[in-house]
Amino acid sequence: MEEPEDEECGVQGLQYRIRGGAIAQIDEFPWTAMLLKENGKTKHLEYHCGGALISRTFVLSAAHCVTFNAGGTNIKDPIKLVRLREYNFFTDPDCEVEGNMLDCAEQKVDREPRRIVVHPGFMAGTSPTYNHDLALIQIDPVPPYTDFLRPICLPERAMRPRRFLTVAGWGKTDFFKDSIGTINFSPIKMKVVLPHVDWKLCQQVYKLLHIRVNESHVCAGGKIAQDSCAGDSGSPLMQYDPRSGSWFLMGVASFGVQNCGREGIPGVYTNLGTYLDWIRENIQQS
Repeated sequence: MEEPEDEECGVQGLQYRIRGGAIAQIDEFPWTAMLLKENGKTKHLEYHCGGALISRTFVLSAAHCVTFNAGGTNIKDPIKLVRLREYNFFTDPDCEVEGNMLDCAEQKVDREPRRIVVHPGFMAGTSPTYNHDLALIQIDPVPPYTDFLRPICLPERAMRPRRFLTVAGWGKTDFFKDSIGTINFSPIKMKVVLPHVDWKLCQQVYKLLHIRVNESHVCAGGKIAQDSCAGDSGSPLMQYDPRSGSWFLMGVASFGVQNCGREGIPGVYTNLGTYLDWIRENIQQS
């Protein structure tokens, strides 16, 4: 299959719809990526963070997912693999019944990180917040794009967040509680539609928690049980543009309160519109 032009980024095989369920459809958000690390004891691969494919060779995620600082030292649990074309962590291939039809995804794609570029302004651990929490992960080229694998569009410079935004990933969710009520990481790709919260209002909320929020952040959520949770770090905050029929990457999940999905306390995302020049410069240098 011939690879589409760049202007076909952000396009899904299905027509845009939100079905009201927490579980994503098998071919929704084909740019979502898993960052996997190796368990030091069991040697098994484990879900660590989310990310988003933005080109054939780059995935965008949060800096705190890959390092403690911009210098690249103090790496915690280095990323072993970047996984794309994933839906259910425990099945391969992934299949979904739609009416009387069985819809199966193509085989998952695993890539080892070739190079990780952390934003030079990122310094975790020096503040109760993360500024410039952004990292580019370079991988070997992915296969030709299909309905199950495609990059998301970077936002246009003048683009502003709409009233509602969407997050997708495999983070903690009460949808998959175990028998004792512990909230687990979801093995299946999840989605949630969140209200956009103006950063100035968000700033006031987090100021009470002694956490700094500024224009380099986008805030969304603040509804009970509706938020991106722990493990959703690095996952894409997305906006659908009905005029172009494309999805745009507006933010990358950065931080929130420990018990996510709390009323009145939105999640905080790195604002992609602030970092377009840095992203494009580093991609061009590769």
